[in-house]
Amino acid sequence: MVQADGDLNVTERMTFAFDGAFNGIYRDIPWRYRTPWGLDYQLRITPLAVLGEGGELLEHEAGRSGDDYRFKIWVPGAQDTERTITLRYRVERGLRFFDTGDEGFESPRDELYWNVTGDRWDVPIRRASARVRLPEEVIVGVMTRAYMGAYGSTTENAQINETSPREIVFQSTDVLEAGDGMTIVVGWPQGAVHRPTAADEAGYLLRDNWPLGIPIVALIFMFLAHRRWGRDVVVDRSVMVQYEPPGGYRPAELGTLIDEKVDLRDIVATVIDLGVRGYLRIEETTEDGWLKDTTTTRLIKLREDGDDLRGYETTIFEGLFETGDDIALEDLETKFHSHVAAVKDAIYTDLTTRGLFRARPDRVRTYWMVGAVLSVIPLVVAGVILGRPAFLLAASVTALIVGLFGWHMPARTRTGRATYLELKGFEDFLARTEGERLRELDLPQTTFEKFLPYAMALGVASSWASTFAGLVKEPPDWYRGRTGVFDAVLFTHHMQNLNSRMGTALVSQPRSSGGPGSSGGSGFSGGFSGGGFGGGGGGAF
Repeated sequence: MVQADGDLNVTERMTFAFDGAFNGIYRDIPWRYRTPWGLDYQLRITPLAVLGEGGELLEHEAGRSGDDYRFKIWVPGAQDTERTITLRYRVERGLRFFDTGDEGFESPRDELYWNVTGDRWDVPIRRASARVRLPEEVIVGVMTRAYMGAYGSTTENAQINETSPREIVFQSTDVLEAGDGMTIVVGWPQGAVHRPTAADEAGYLLRDNWPLGIPIVALIFMFLAHRRWGRDVVVDRSVMVQYEPPGGYRPAELGTLIDEKVDLRDIVATVIDLGVRGYLRIEETTEDGWLKDTTTTRLIKLREDGDDLRGYETTIFEGLFETGDDIALEDLETKFHSHVAAVKDAIYTDLTTRGLFRARPDRVRTYWMVGAVLSVIPLVVAGVILGRPAFLLAASVTALIVGLFGWHMPARTRTGRATYLELKGFEDFLARTEGERLRELDLPQTTFEKFLPYAMALGVASSWASTFAGLVKEPPDWYRGRTGVFDAVLFTHHMQNLNSRMGTALVSQPRSSGGPGSSGGSGFSGGFSGGGFGGGGGGAF
């Protein structure tokens, strides 16, 4: 009987022919199903009564056994005789609900798709029948179907009689051999049965697949952890425009401070800054080609490293010219990459030692990435051993949450936060100052090239160049290349292209050699014997 609240009251009357002496019978009904997405869908089965032929209560045990809910029933006098047992139980979530368009339906429909007998009996079933009673609100629009045979059979040779608009009787027409079963489908228009809300479905999903709650716990934990360890120390200061880089910091250092990581553009900005400070010159020559011109870029060493170079700058400078004082950019490919790790290490160490970060940002991220991996290993193992995809999905989402929060876990100290706010003011100056304002400030002509490496490290080089459009007439001394009237915008665009090419060259590495069942759709559109809910089987013991 289909209840208005969506539950099912099921009564099974089973007559067993005992050949020999037995203690009783057992009846297995599946309670856990697998959705097309690999998640669990669980029925809630509640025993109501187990009765003998005379209506007497029979001794029994009921409970989950793997994916089945098992009734183990002791039957008195089960020896060379026939006995009829009546089994009553209640099922929650045994209906399916479809909206307009689902499975080809033209209007919303509710559906009972139920495996009446189950197909896991090892003895034949001589006759099977099912009577379905629908709620009083169902008047018209009832659809029916029945399948018989082994699991997967689409044979429809059961007899179906509608004794009233709300009662349908299904009867088998042949003996069901061992392994055969009968599955019925009844559909009716929406409205007669309470449908679960979205909140209900979300609750069922988490209850059926409790590992999916683990990412929620991880989200709460990481949110609190980030509030505790991943936020900058608060300082009583706001962003104000600054006309000089804060604290005498170099481009790569400020580029690292602003996003808490050493980017490739920070290293290239340092190379440009070394040119601005007179350590090297960039020369470019262009040769005409049939299809496109060929540009050769060379780095010319102008003087030895001095006392004003910081450790990572010395590493960069010496790495560029370790094979000579005149180096083609192409010659750095597969060679300079070995210095990149040392450069990053030196920058992180320097900024942390100078009190800008609570701990080295790269190591903080590494710790949390390792934590993300370690946190999901037990979930992956459990998912594989138990065959529960919910664990694997939970592992993926948990790792993503821990990884995302962990990536943003590095935090600045009070000094670092104050310097960061000054840097944001300097960034505003580079990105938003207009040419007229520059004239009012009466800055020297060298301001453009002096701050260009900083603009490159901060990602605002195009804005900085636009400010000087028409104001700078001569190219910087550290660059020799294209002739013609100098244009700051075109020059900066060219520097950004050089940035890309130089970045590729600096990190290029030598090539290495390489070597060579489920619960889902409607029973009308894709039904079969053994499909839907219910089913299982049984036997004697």
